[in-house]
Amino acid sequence: MRRARGGGLVGTLLVAAAAVGCGDAREPGPEARDASAPALAGAPDGPELVNDAWRIVKMATAHGIFTIEVEVQDPETASDVARELIAPLEGSYDEVLVYIYRTGEGAGGNSPMKRVQWTAGGGYDELDYGGSDP
Repeated sequence: MRRARGGGLVGTLLVAAAAVGCGDAREPGPEARDASAPALAGAPDGPELVNDAWRIVKMATAHGIFTIEVEVQDPETASDVARELIAPLEGSYDEVLVYIYRTGEGAGGNSPMKRVQWTAGGGYDELDYGGSDP
């Protein structure tokens, strides 16, 4: 596995999850569930793990590609959420893909509303699937 560089607590946890074999992220550990818990000593600044804006549903990595499936509360923030999740992984993988779903649609075979891709050579690219509008 490639070594992660900087990027905050989310990036560190994403890379650690990849190292142990990513799977369903619906049940975070007790430290992630307790928003009132004190900050980790020496933890880098970065996006919060517990929030009402988005929820990671699944992560996987293979052949230098990191894939994240995430549900967002507000579809208007989808691109910002994807970039927030990708940023700490840039340079550690050849490609990072974030598939974005509306809340409650990340499981059960629903189509994502958007895909955000990052590659070292091409930067960011967004694909709007457009099929999940209310």
